[in-house]
Amino acid sequence: MNDDLEQKLLAANETIGALRKRLMSLEGGGDRTPFQQQLKAYQDRIEEEQHKLRLSQAWAHLLVENSMDAIVGMNDQGIITHWNPRAASMFGWLADEATGRPFSEVVIHKMPQGGALPDSTHYSGDESSDGNLVGQLVEVNGSHRDGSPIPLELLLSVMKSQGQKQFVAILRDISERKKTEAALQVSHENLERQVQERTQELLDSNALLTDAQKAGKIGTFTFDLKRACWTSSEMLDAILGIETGYNRDIKGWLDIVHPGFRHKIWKYLKREALKGSQTLKIEVKIRRRNDGQQRWIQGYGRVMKDAAGRPERLIGTVQDITESKQFEEHFLQTQKMEAVGTLVGGVAHEFNNMLAGMTGRLYLAKLAVQNNNEALDHLGKIEGLSFKAAEMIQQLLTFSRKGQVTKKTFDLVMFIKEAFKLHRFSIPENIRMNTSFSQYALPVDGDEVQMQQILVNLLNNARDALEKVNKPVIDIRLELYEQPLDATDLSQENQHDRFAHLSVSDNGCGMSAETRRHIFEPFFTTKDVGKGTGLGLAMLYGAVETHQGRIEVESEPGRGSIFNIYFPLSEAATQKLTEQPGLPLAGRGETILLVDDEANLRMTGAEVLTRMGYHVLQAADGLEAVEEFIANEDDVAVILMDIVMPNLGGVAAAQEIWKRNSNVKVIFCTGYDKEEVTDEKDLRGSAFISKPYRVDELGQLIRNMI
Repeated sequence: MNDDLEQKLLAANETIGALRKRLMSLEGGGDRTPFQQQLKAYQDRIEEEQHKLRLSQAWAHLLVENSMDAIVGMNDQGIITHWNPRAASMFGWLADEATGRPFSEVVIHKMPQGGALPDSTHYSGDESSDGNLVGQLVEVNGSHRDGSPIPLELLLSVMKSQGQKQFVAILRDISERKKTEAALQVSHENLERQVQERTQELLDSNALLTDAQKAGKIGTFTFDLKRACWTSSEMLDAILGIETGYNRDIKGWLDIVHPGFRHKIWKYLKREALKGSQTLKIEVKIRRRNDGQQRWIQGYGRVMKDAAGRPERLIGTVQDITESKQFEEHFLQTQKMEAVGTLVGGVAHEFNNMLAGMTGRLYLAKLAVQNNNEALDHLGKIEGLSFKAAEMIQQLLTFSRKGQVTKKTFDLVMFIKEAFKLHRFSIPENIRMNTSFSQYALPVDGDEVQMQQILVNLLNNARDALEKVNKPVIDIRLELYEQPLDATDLSQENQHDRFAHLSVSDNGCGMSAETRRHIFEPFFTTKDVGKGTGLGLAMLYGAVETHQGRIEVESEPGRGSIFNIYFPLSEAATQKLTEQPGLPLAGRGETILLVDDEANLRMTGAEVLTRMGYHVLQAADGLEAVEEFIANEDDVAVILMDIVMPNLGGVAAAQEIWKRNSNVKVIFCTGYDKEEVTDEKDLRGSAFISKPYRVDELGQLIRNMI
């Protein structure tokens, strides 16, 4: 480019010199002719253009030498003819080192595909050639003198000077831009990955939310307060029992709400939602549209306002809380029963104390009229009625027990007989009851409260199944079941081969196979809302499992149901039932310490024991008992101790006495339930007897202790 300017300047100088000589020769002749004037104008004009050319040359040189890009000049063979300072700093070659070397050796070793270097080997010299890069901005890979790569942006230009083609390459180092682009690419990829991950998380969360809503029976809604219409989620539709085309306006909503709650919800919405309250919470009962079931729902909502601050929409959730309500009702009922149980326990204690005094006096009365058979007969019947009353009170005590499981060995035959008497009143009189009980004792290790629950639930279930039967019948059977030697279904699970088989059957509505599969699930019920909690058979199943038993159900629709329950027998051998009490065993003058805070009961007991042949010491409470024992420690053979007393209870008094003499025998007697008053304390093998007790039973127990 500089050579071309110099050639133009030389040509202009030659022209100016020739014109100047011609002008001087003409001026020697006198005044200037028009031709001379014209030459003068040409000369001035050429000098002006020459000045402009020099200025342009200076600017071009300044730009090339101070450019931030490398500028390299080449001839048509690709040999470097010019090398600006930036090229020297960029590629590590000084100008005199680079000049004369091939461009392909110093700057770019390999051009991009489809391009050619301007040398005799690759460049045709035809600017229209497919391999020509002239005028194209391309990215190429160059290299520093030390071999390190340099990403470049190349713009190749061509010009002619003195008939020769010259090339100018402008090269820009784009290393920083490449780093930025790479960083942006990494950032973009990271962002893309995060977007994909977040999208997947949202999809997963949405799926989890949907599953959670289904599991929790939670639906969502939006209520347009201005248009008085609402939309609902799929889960809410299922809760309300509505289809897609259901009319979702105010009337449509109120039609779902139970009539007894419509005024409440309408009043609540007008008071809270329409006046702009932020949050709402309400519980109402509904009637599902598809099946008419009554369900409880709980709604949470939030009022959304428009730009003017007026209530616009109500959004929120609705949850089916029917099971929670049923459980709450069952819990409240349980609390009521516990309160009743506490009351029954206290009343039963007082009745037992009175009955104990009565039976003691009856025993003494019979001794006084031994020669009067008629009087003995009347007194015996009164005594029998007293003990039947005591048995009923004992059933009430057992019923009032809390939920703890306390197993003991007892005869299931006698227990079921007495429990049936207690609960027979709950069965309507129009239902015929058939019973068949084994003549042999069937001892089991069980909890009396749970055994009662089992019988009550079986009877209630049979009763409910007979509501629409003309001649309802319930059969109760209890018999010995011995596992056949070649059978394994029961023995494999229980490791027993002898069972008490309790069967309760009815001729009621029966059950389908699908219902049978679910009857033991908590809260499952086929009864109308409000008529059952769905917990009875679930509790029954749990109680049978607790006793290592097994339950089987036979039933078909319209053909009644049979519940068969098998309880493994205790290790004690079965024996023939006997209910006749023996005669009291006489004492031999041994000393008995009788402790009771009821004076009448204590005096009656002392007289009975004296008549039985014992020497009796008395104490009114635990403190007196300890003092009396200390004073007569060597003489006392047995202590007959009431449990619930003022000052110091029977158990605490016995423990104080055992600190002095760990071998002393104690018989605890109580009108309460044993487990309610002993609190599982260490009682050293002592015995228990319940008030009121039979004199013969007490006599046998004392002789066994002595």
